[in-house]
Amino acid sequence: MAAIGTHRAQQIIADARAAGITDAQLVHLAGYDIADIEYMSGRKASQLSMAITTRAHQRKERDAALTELLRLAVLAGHNPDVIAVKVAAKTIDEINQLITASTAYLHGKGINTRPAQPARPATTRQVNHIMTLLDRRARSGDGGGFMTGPTTRAGVEGLTAEEASTYIDSLTETY
Repeated sequence: MAAIGTHRAQQIIADARAAGITDAQLVHLAGYDIADIEYMSGRKASQLSMAITTRAHQRKERDAALTELLRLAVLAGHNPDVIAVKVAAKTIDEINQLITASTAYLHGKGINTRPAQPARPATTRQVNHIMTLLDRRARSGDGGGFMTGPTTRAGVEGLTAEEASTYIDSLTETY
């Protein structure tokens, strides 16, 4: 049975630390002292790498759940720092139960718990239509409409889809 060597051992240790695994936990998982991991077999190293990957995935899931719980805490008017301290030792299942309870509480209060969606940018079709309308206005000298807006392509491309729609209504005087 061949040893994994220094390079692979260093990679395993780095992966473990990135996954939030302490040296003591790594020693327990590996069955080797940190300095001796380079002497473990390839099979044992593969098993250890799999355990580290599983822990990293679990940590990512827990972090995402904690982020969601803190978002809900803000919606409920709580200090997220205080909540983070209170749930620091909770498992992913316990955090998910808190998310379910918090969501039900907020819904009962009539508070929308869906995360805000970023505004859609103006579509290419909207941008092209606005540029055509602006060009017609420039040639005709007409300056009507209820709103002013950007007059360059770059400025128009910076509009949201809703803003572009309102701008088109203004430029076509369909309000």
